[in-house]
Amino acid sequence: MENGEEFLRLLLVLVMSREAAEAPEALQTVIAVRDEGRAYMAHMIRSSFQSAGEETADKIAEALAPFGMAGYDGAFVALQSEGGRPVSAWMDQLAD
Repeated sequence: MENGEEFLRLLLVLVMSREAAEAPEALQTVIAVRDEGRAYMAHMIRSSFQSAGEETADKIAEALAPFGMAGYDGAFVALQSEGGRPVSAWMDQLAD
């Protein structure tokens, strides 16, 4: 998680500043890693809905993966700004 936190800090700096436009290679790396994360999130969601059938599980995963990523991002920002509640606690609630 420690490396993930550093990556998310970098992501926030790149996305929220003009430096992203000046560092297209870095931004492409961020995009590629985020795509991997979203694919992993979709995989985890898909596995949770396998009993509904492959097609349904795929549709649910595709619909919820971006929401899951946004939830993770928001939990990270909350941890950085408020301290205290760990990201894993937010993720447990998001999973529910």
